[in-house]
Amino acid sequence: MLLERSEIIARLKALSQADLFRLTRGARLRCLGTDYGPDDLLQEAIRRILDGQRTVPSDQPFVACLMQVMRSIAWASRKRLRAVAKEAELVQMEDTVPSPTPTPEQEAASNDACARLNEVIVDMFGDDDEAQAVLMGRVDGMTPAEIKAAFGMNQTTYDTALRRIRRRVAKHFPKGWKP
Repeated sequence: MLLERSEIIARLKALSQADLFRLTRGARLRCLGTDYGPDDLLQEAIRRILDGQRTVPSDQPFVACLMQVMRSIAWASRKRLRAVAKEAELVQMEDTVPSPTPTPEQEAASNDACARLNEVIVDMFGDDDEAQAVLMGRVDGMTPAEIKAAFGMNQTTYDTALRRIRRRVAKHFPKGWKP
């Protein structure tokens, strides 16, 4: 059962100082990162309840209902502001985004880096056929299921090879790969 407008007004008038303090404190916390001030957020929540945009169940504590409405309004405001910021960022990026086609120099540098990485991998895993099989499959874009089928591995063998790869790479490149 939902509260009628007259019942909502009566509950608003019946709010104690402690209730108003809790609502004000909740509004201060929830308004961070929104385009609302604390008082505006609380007033917007009350307006939406009075206008019938938000309903109030009669069995729900009124202060809790107001808190939920403020939370919802603040979340929607943050979401809208993030979308606007992202759109502005995309517009700005359109002006500075380089061509997606790599230059010959970029291709040569990439090929050199891949060749060096391939040499390092062969050196690191020359004694581990399973690890090499997993790495070659991953480089070729194969899924784990395809790698297991192509090289006759079961799930345990595949997982063990991945662990060995992770451990050895972490040991050899503690700060990450740098071409």
